[in-house]
Amino acid sequence: MAYREGFDEFEKFAIPIQLNGHFFRYHPNINLYVDLTKSCNCDCSFCIAKVDFQRNSGVNPQMLNILDQTIDLLRPLNPSIQITGGEPTLFPSVLIDIFNLVYQKRIRKSVLNTNAYRLGDGVINAILQYNINHINVSRHHYNDFDNFEIMKAGKNSLGLEQVLERIKDRVRLQCNLLAGKIDTYGEVMQFIAYAYHKLGIKNVAFAQLTPLPFDSFYKKEIIFEVSNKPVDVDSILH
Repeated sequence: MAYREGFDEFEKFAIPIQLNGHFFRYHPNINLYVDLTKSCNCDCSFCIAKVDFQRNSGVNPQMLNILDQTIDLLRPLNPSIQITGGEPTLFPSVLIDIFNLVYQKRIRKSVLNTNAYRLGDGVINAILQYNINHINVSRHHYNDFDNFEIMKAGKNSLGLEQVLERIKDRVRLQCNLLAGKIDTYGEVMQFIAYAYHKLGIKNVAFAQLTPLPFDSFYKKEIIFEVSNKPVDVDSILH
């Protein structure tokens, strides 16, 4: 029923278009995901990038050519672009080349998903040079030890305020609500205080783990993990 209602709602504002000789109806806010790699310096137990099918642990050597052609194909849809992984900053030279391509193509909005592990001056300079609009930084606890325990990597949490200083106005800090970690109103406010006072970041997002179907391509341990760490979001909002 929810699917049917969603489709009926989509019909109200869907825009007809012809691409490559085929007719489509599209949403006016199209977002193109660029899945740069499955490699990551972290090992979050709830990561939905952990799937049963094969993903490239490196970078597809044809990545730039494919992206170039895809952007040209989708240009009538005026898409935004979100560069994700894995951890895109593990391949800084390729990432910067993608930034350059996106800039040259005059994409209306560009987004980078990262845990800030290897942002460094090279990537940050490129973010500013090629005007990457929005940086989603994963951080799941205000305490370094707890964040390390969750993400299984500590380097991305050391000196984060210095790393993000030049781009903090473009950063959204993203935190997953996890039972036993950030799971109450008080913990949420503590995280917001950490983001605002220590990092100087005013844009914070909290996400609830979404239950996944067992008959899917996600690894079974991920399905169990997201099912066993529920947080009562209603009580926090109340």
